[in-house]
Order: sequence, then C-alpha cells, then structure tokens
Amino acid sequence: MIKDLTLPLSLLRPVRIRELQESALCLSYDKRGIHILVERLEGRSTAVFLNGDYAFRSFEIDVTHDWKGLALTDYDIVVDLASAFDSENQFPIPGAIAVGPEGDRLGVSVKDHTGFLDKETLKLNADVPEIATGLRTSFMRWAFRIREADQFQLIWIDAKPDDGVD
Repeated sequence: MIKDLTLPLSLLRPVRIRELQESALCLSYDKRGIHILVERLEGRSTAVFLNGDYAFRSFEIDVTHDWKGLALTDYDIVVDLASAFDSENQFPIPGAIAVGPEGDRLGVSVKDHTGFLDKETLKLNADVPEIATGLRTSFMRWAFRIREADQFQLIWIDAKPDDGVD
C-alpha cells in the first residue's frame, strides 16, 4: 500500500498506538505492512485496520495493545469524486467515507458483544460543513493527503465492495 512513499522525518513519530493522545495514521514498519487509523474522540481511542486480512475492522484501544508504528498526524482526507454515490438509505460500507448530517464518518465492521461482526460508522476528525437532513454521499475511494512544503503525496484507500460482514 505504501511502497513508494517518502516522507521527511519531521512528519513521523515512532509510537505505540495505546500511547497516542491524538488522531493519527499509524504506518507499521514490520513485514506485514499493516496500517491503522487511530481516531481519538471524547477521551477514547478507536483503531481501524486500513489494509490486510482485517481491513476496516475496528476496536477500542486499551493498555494491552502494543502495536508499534510511525504516527503521522498532519494530513487531510481527500476523496475521489468518481467513486461518489448516494448512500442515504444504505448500511455503512466498510472502508467508505460518508458525509451527511452527522458529519464525516468511516464505515467499519466491529465485533459486538456476542462475537458477531456488525457494520457501524466511526466519526472522523475532518472539517466538513453542515449538511441538510436527508442527504448523505459516500466515497468508495479516498486518500490521506500529506503535504511537504509545496508538494503533496497521497495514500489511497479503497473500500470493500462486499457487505464487509463475515
């Protein structure tokens, strides 16, 4: 996923995800290459796998999670307009970003208390304008945009087109 990405050291910080106090994209440096989005809201941290066998599954982070990686906190989220669709009357699609009256949200799959996977949305920390009731647009393809001086690099994410529930 991030094969040819080069970034200045000043943008990266080695971390354990349990120690993050802010939202971040965590890029792993092990051979599995798993990347995790950590969203920190209201004193709680939630992690979402962005690739690999568990792509778009989320979990609440606690003190036992010892994953290490390089945290990137200075990014924007951009969307591929060609991947847009009306999602007002649809369940969340894992990996798709939805923009609607409740703000911006990422579709994820989560295990409920019975161990079954369910679909939910995770609030993102992006800045979006107010949107009227009855309108929701989702994007199947989106990216983290990382700025370095006057240039940008993109890390693209593609949603799962299936139902995302195993």
